[in-house]
Amino acid sequence: MEAMKMEHRIQAPKAGEVVVLNFSEGDRVDMGATLVELGD
Repeated sequence: MEAMKMEHRIQAPKAGEVVVLNFSEGDRVDMGATLVELGD
């Protein structure tokens, strides 16, 4: 059995470095949730 894999691209509102990742691989995410926090 082959797993179905999905990829979604998201665009950040500004350039920066990811300083906090709010979710782990496999987590379900609600629409509008903050996925990452960016620093300068």
